[in-house]
Amino acid sequence: MNSAKVQPITGEDGSPGVQASRQASRQAGSPPPSLEDTPVAARDEGGGEEKLPEGESPSRLTPVPGSATADVGTTSVAIEQVQTAAAIDTDESAGADTQGQDTHVVGFGGKSDDIIVVGKKMTIIRWMLLGSDEAVGVYNGYQKRYKLLVVYIILWAVATALLVIFYTYGIKDKRWYWLVVSGGVWLWLNMLLARNPKLLWRLFTNFDVLFNVSNMLVGSLCLGMSFGFDERAAAFLLIESPLLATSVLTDATMSSGEFKLRSYALLLGVLFLVSVIVLDFARLFDDTESVVLAWGTDGIWFTTAEAIGNTTSAASDAPWDVTRHTYLQPVSTTRFVLVCAYMSLDCWGSTTKPNECSILRHSTRRSVGGANFSLDERSGQGLEAPYEAPAGAAREENEALSPGQDREVAQEAERGIPVAPADAATRGGGTDRAGGTKTRGKRGKPTIVAKDAECRFDEMRLVGASEKGIQTLGDDEEVVVLMPGKGFVIPVGPKRTVLYWLCGDVGTTVNINGFLEGVKALLANLSAGAFLSILGMMEVVPYELTWLMILALPDALRKLFKLNAHAVSLVLRELDFWVPFVTMLLASFFASASFAHDRAAAAVIITSMVHYTVNVLLADADLATRKIRSKASGAVKYTLMFLSLSTHTILLTFGHFPGSENHVFHFHFINNHGTVEVVSMFTRFIATPLLFMIKFIVKSLVYRDRTVIIKMPLIRHVMPKRKLRGFLRQRKVSRARSRAQSADFDRVRVQTDQEPASPVHQARD
Repeated sequence: MNSAKVQPITGEDGSPGVQASRQASRQAGSPPPSLEDTPVAARDEGGGEEKLPEGESPSRLTPVPGSATADVGTTSVAIEQVQTAAAIDTDESAGADTQGQDTHVVGFGGKSDDIIVVGKKMTIIRWMLLGSDEAVGVYNGYQKRYKLLVVYIILWAVATALLVIFYTYGIKDKRWYWLVVSGGVWLWLNMLLARNPKLLWRLFTNFDVLFNVSNMLVGSLCLGMSFGFDERAAAFLLIESPLLATSVLTDATMSSGEFKLRSYALLLGVLFLVSVIVLDFARLFDDTESVVLAWGTDGIWFTTAEAIGNTTSAASDAPWDVTRHTYLQPVSTTRFVLVCAYMSLDCWGSTTKPNECSILRHSTRRSVGGANFSLDERSGQGLEAPYEAPAGAAREENEALSPGQDREVAQEAERGIPVAPADAATRGGGTDRAGGTKTRGKRGKPTIVAKDAECRFDEMRLVGASEKGIQTLGDDEEVVVLMPGKGFVIPVGPKRTVLYWLCGDVGTTVNINGFLEGVKALLANLSAGAFLSILGMMEVVPYELTWLMILALPDALRKLFKLNAHAVSLVLRELDFWVPFVTMLLASFFASASFAHDRAAAAVIITSMVHYTVNVLLADADLATRKIRSKASGAVKYTLMFLSLSTHTILLTFGHFPGSENHVFHFHFINNHGTVEVVSMFTRFIATPLLFMIKFIVKSLVYRDRTVIIKMPLIRHVMPKRKLRGFLRQRKVSRARSRAQSADFDRVRVQTDQEPASPVHQARD
């Protein structure tokens, strides 16, 4: 132990701190405040104090810059004070209620072994010119000499303005549209030529890119159908659609200026799409036609709203004989709205976090830490062996630490884990009662090292393709580095659940969740009533049995109540949650409308909506230890849910629910006197949740140990190649240090109920 005397921690105003508050609480008969509600103070060697943030979880606390806690060795002073205060609380509040304590923590980390490095000069134009430096130099020379980028932007702005004017007021000679096309295509072609081929290929294997590009294509085709696929449709498909698609692919650009200004391009794209949506939905485009896709048991064909007289075809008496009509104008509106949603989110993200990629993001990997855990592997595999330069070699530029310092900091970051067994003996290591190894750090502070559960994060290293791709580059040539962001940990316990967030009482939370978990098998068996409810809706059995569907609701609520509230908030930040959730909500409304909002049918639809939300969209927020450690794939659960929703969709679409009817709604918006069929609207909206279900199934099969919605973006860095090795080593050491600090803070929280009070009594004496 350090010679510093242990003193009661006081607040900023000099009021009694931890010890006095415990005594006052005990005299008043109220339970003492928990450790996480107590301000934690770090005391340096001079006796000063730095108050750590009160509102953050200890797993996210970082040392105050410039203070004595800023380095790894001195951080143990703050940890000892926390341990001392926690032991005082444990000793003085013996027998107090500890049912609200955290049980474990879960670490979230990106795919750290997938660091992408590409040469900044490796673009599509260089690939097309066969890598000829001379030809690329001539091309870049013309670009700079004649300011072609500015010319392309002006031509596109003029072409877009003329396009909107021509669409609205119309011109008799449609050949003018080709003149507009000749001026508007150069901007997106120039942007596309600045993309990196490898990153572009990686983007086109991403679901978000495929989803946005396909929505843009479907919306453009539906708009072209209303134009009759004349020159107007060709102009939109050759100018605006490729430009919007190229804007989504900005993560692959090698132009630093375009990457920094991508938020403005996305904002202009959103404004343009909103204008198109309003003009198209209001029927303000000149000389357009309302095209209808008719489909059913007789096949698929196109017709017009005037041809069918704004009426629906009634199903005949023959089973499965039905015809539905889908109006393409609302389809284009829906597809464009989804693209707008993604582009708006990317615009906001690129503005607030300019160094993060918008599309290139990794699904997180989760790992569990128990009472004693660390964020790095203790076997020595969590960090590579420190780099040692050859004798006499000069230190690299931008190298954070010398090889010897790198080794020392890496050891310190490991918090008492010796490189050789002799080091532990030299520093006076021992064994603690929790089963870990107790060693002494640089300043002689005891540190607990775990042997049990660990939060494991991947080792930082380049992918093989990146390592080979930069071997031919010179030391002064710039490279683009894409690497995952920092991992984080989330504490798990009764006070972290959704139920506690709703009721605010830990005793009620523990009792309700404990009771529901005790009857888990019974609640799961009650969910079998869903099968009878489907038969009731088909009137194979009495229709009143439809109400059995509500028996499946308690099991969904049981799963919802135990979800981690912090993890739920992370899910709610992702558009992969909101897109299927909102479309599922709209599909549920139109499905209920087909039953004239009958209460029994509405109960089935609402219960299905709740099950889809909890079991599929919020599945990443279930941080149970057994589930994460088993690394079991959720593909079976997702597949069963997919089959259930598909069955509902087929039966409702083809009229096998006698209680449902294809009601027709009429609406009026400016010049648009439209018609909507509820079953067709249901089919249109339910297609998006089903599409996301397929995505979740594939991800669960391919990546069994990853989340499906929570993601971590890649961070973009640009630097000369000669600085790359020093940069990666600096990041590796920094990550090790921050993980070790957060590991110590999280260890202290759970160890407070296990450490005896004898050291505290000695400190008092």
